[in-house]
Amino acid sequence: RQRQMCIRDSFTRSIRAPAITELFNPNSAIFTTANDPCDARYIDSGPNPAQRAANCAADGLPANFTSNIVDFTTRGSLSGNTDLENETADSWTIGAVFTPTFAPGLTLSVDYVDIALTGAIQSIDAEGTLEACYDANDFPDAACDRIDRDADGQVEFIRTGYLNASSYDYQGLISELRWTQSTPFLGADSAISLRGSYQYIDKLETQVGSGDLATSRGDIGYSKHQGTLGVSYANRNFGAFTQFQYIGKAVVDPDAEPTAFEFYERGDVIFMDAGISFTTEEDFTFRFIVENVFDRNAPYPT
Repeated sequence: RQRQMCIRDSFTRSIRAPAITELFNPNSAIFTTANDPCDARYIDSGPNPAQRAANCAADGLPANFTSNIVDFTTRGSLSGNTDLENETADSWTIGAVFTPTFAPGLTLSVDYVDIALTGAIQSIDAEGTLEACYDANDFPDAACDRIDRDADGQVEFIRTGYLNASSYDYQGLISELRWTQSTPFLGADSAISLRGSYQYIDKLETQVGSGDLATSRGDIGYSKHQGTLGVSYANRNFGAFTQFQYIGKAVVDPDAEPTAFEFYERGDVIFMDAGISFTTEEDFTFRFIVENVFDRNAPYPT
């Protein structure tokens, strides 16, 4: 048996200027909730719980503080930021492509990707703004100016929007499989194609300010393990396909203690789509697609 394999790698430096909406998005009123870092349920979380506790105490908030914004919506605003600067990114990739001759049409690839953004332009929500303030090493920092608290320490207004994050780092493994095979026993011009992809997130962190390192790896929407697998059949003017999407386990907040939430973890789930297509002699194509064939719900209580 013979096989062919090639090694590939690349390094890039990228620069992106702020988009018009990021600079000039009009000021809009919002009502929002957030996990207040100074709340007793979250004060022991974050990248440096001792620093968080000290900053909350310096702001006059007791260790047993209960923040209303956790359970009730609070007024705020969302707007662009004319002070945004360009973001820069250094990224490098190393990987391999495997095309075995014993399986014509089969291609396997795997790449390790490392992306480091500096001054990344991010839309920072209320929770991110609060964390930027109370996890800062140089408290109070600029993020604290976006938070208005009343005499009891409750957040009564918070200004959110786009900021230049200190950093945004991603490291992960990405792999892909493609295989097309003629199937004359299923039709003279027929073929079956197999396509799959898999991503493992090894690192996904954002830092806004001087100390508020937020981990997204393993968060809802950023499961450590994700993948898809699809099979399609084509024979002249007829086609059919099915695809499976796998989303691995996730947690509500990777930086928080599991005891801070009643339901901390979400289970993994597989969704299935399927469809058929038909092309007429006049080159009209008709498709019938069913998404989520088995009507799977997102894991409780998402």
